[in-house]
Amino acid sequence: MGVRAQYTRNWAKSFVGDQERPLEGIAPSVYSLGVFYDHGPVSLSLSGDRTAGFTTAVNVLGNGYNEKADPITWVTAHAAYKITEKMDISLEGQNLLDKANTYSINGNPMLPQGYYRYGRSVKLGVSYRF
Repeated sequence: MGVRAQYTRNWAKSFVGDQERPLEGIAPSVYSLGVFYDHGPVSLSLSGDRTAGFTTAVNVLGNGYNEKADPITWVTAHAAYKITEKMDISLEGQNLLDKANTYSINGNPMLPQGYYRYGRSVKLGVSYRF
């Protein structure tokens, strides 16, 4: 049984000439938390990952109007069971919150810039070792 936690913070800055601009494609913070259990034939895990909103392109509608990816949280769960020494069965779910990734101008939802969706996915697996 265990817990895994991670936090990353980025304080880097970008300058063009003497003008400070947001970094493109770099989230200012990312964190995740996971719990897991592994004993005997049973293995379970649950994790959540959060990425803060970040700039994806600068000056898309003129000076100071930046395209931003909005924050997103991603939840994944995994369960596995060892049926025999040679055979396992597993079930995994990704994006369990079924969140869409959205983009907007300066983080304003009234100025949408893009949208995409991975959708929730569930995988069932069986493995056999010869």
